[in-house]
Amino acid sequence: MARPAHAPGAGHPFGPLGLEFFSARQPGGYTPAPGPNGNARPPFLEHPPLEHLIATYGYWAVGIGTFLEGETILVLGGFSAHRGYLDLPWVILWAFLGTVAGDQFYFYVGRIKGRALLDRRPAWKAKSERVFRLLDRHQTWLILGFRFLYGLRTVTPFLIGTGNIPPLRFLALNALGGALWAVCFGTAGYLFGQVLETILGDIKRYEVGILALLGVAGAVVWAVYFLKARKAGQGR
Repeated sequence: MARPAHAPGAGHPFGPLGLEFFSARQPGGYTPAPGPNGNARPPFLEHPPLEHLIATYGYWAVGIGTFLEGETILVLGGFSAHRGYLDLPWVILWAFLGTVAGDQFYFYVGRIKGRALLDRRPAWKAKSERVFRLLDRHQTWLILGFRFLYGLRTVTPFLIGTGNIPPLRFLALNALGGALWAVCFGTAGYLFGQVLETILGDIKRYEVGILALLGVAGAVVWAVYFLKARKAGQGR
């Protein structure tokens, strides 16, 4: 089945800063519906089409989401690229920038405050010992692949920062691992869209539900991780 034509903004990942949402006429031909008196409604009272929202804010969502955690938002970005609302190469680039920036941030937090934080959080001891054992045996592979290890993504660069790994070495391996991760999960989201299209045919009618389910799944995973971390913190 044919995919929808590119939504407005899909080819301009750095252009749509979200400001055009407040303009009188939306880009790509989207115009607010007239109000009861026949005049155009204020744009902020409108509910733009899904594709317009994705094209306007999608790249920013991928960048911010991957800075914070990220697999689900990247899969959503890949799926949106398959639907024609975003460009897959730009989705991957924004995910790469977000994940590398996020992990560099955690690395430097660990480098500056790591030891003091670990001393105040005995409950983190088990997880930190696991990461340190992996670092001793497989330093390069751990830095390249920690994003693929559930439950270790955020804590690993923080703990690496507490050690003696040179910042430039971490940056180089972090960038390489981030590129691999962004390509894998971005492509997985794109292929997920292809599989659904093969099974369901025209998935236009289902795409809101699919995006909602993926979003809920990501929220559940994040909530479980947050609650486990909070429980561990209370048990210290």
